[in-house]
Amino acid sequence: MAVTPKDGKLIYHITALKNLESIFKNNLLPRGNINFDILDVADENILEKREKFKLETHTPFHFFASTPFSGSVQISFPETEFVYLCLNRNVAKNRKFKIIPNHPLHYKENPLEWGQGLEKIDWELMEQRDYSNHECKEICMAECIYEGSIPAKAFACIFVKSSESRDKVVNLLEKYGLKVKVNLTPGMFKKI
Repeated sequence: MAVTPKDGKLIYHITALKNLESIFKNNLLPRGNINFDILDVADENILEKREKFKLETHTPFHFFASTPFSGSVQISFPETEFVYLCLNRNVAKNRKFKIIPNHPLHYKENPLEWGQGLEKIDWELMEQRDYSNHECKEICMAECIYEGSIPAKAFACIFVKSSESRDKVVNLLEKYGLKVKVNLTPGMFKKI
């Protein structure tokens, strides 16, 4: 039986496989701190909203993998291989991640502290994952955000779509002396 988003142990950040080497080399950085070439897949409207709350120095994660955002990114970049970088929620809690309890484009307050944010999320509605329901879709876009860089050694695991991607990730991990579990899970990714 699948674990509900509320009971999950991980948070998820989707990125292009081609960004991994720079992440392993420089850490996972907020967009505002990146001064080198990456494939940027962010929604411009959300970026403007982030600037209003000074969130360009934060890196976003989601409470489960197949969010409306990750689906739209994979559809918009059909030739790009993506991976999910995952952190344990306890790491996020200990590092004082903050939470935006629904779609960041429509959230009108400052991000909440970890515990308060978890309480504010409508977990029952999120569990439905009915993206034809506007309110449900909004809740499914809730984010955990972190100000600053996250070292690659902090990742609990990396999910990949194909054995070829797994091999590339394993080779990069070896190159940078990192020990992170790599999970081959095609079902977590959009079939395009």
